[in-house]
Amino acid sequence: MRRGKVNFAGICIEVSLDYIPEAGVGDYVLVHVGFALTLVDEREAKEVSEALRPFDELQNELQRMLRTPSARSNADLDEKTAAQR
Repeated sequence: MRRGKVNFAGICIEVSLDYIPEAGVGDYVLVHVGFALTLVDEREAKEVSEALRPFDELQNELQRMLRTPSARSNADLDEKTAAQR
């Protein structure tokens, strides 16, 4: 099985390259469940990356909120309230 490492927004994972044996270092690929499925041109890869950036920013903001004491207290209250129902 041919394998390669891909980097998406700083996250590196190993994927199977069996479906696109022509893929090489520096190529952009579409990955699903650990399999590189097709080559993607650089323009399209950058467009997708830009389109997904707001979701990354939202996730980072939610993680910051969950680290604050007031956010944890509110989450604890919600769990206790749900448990009482």
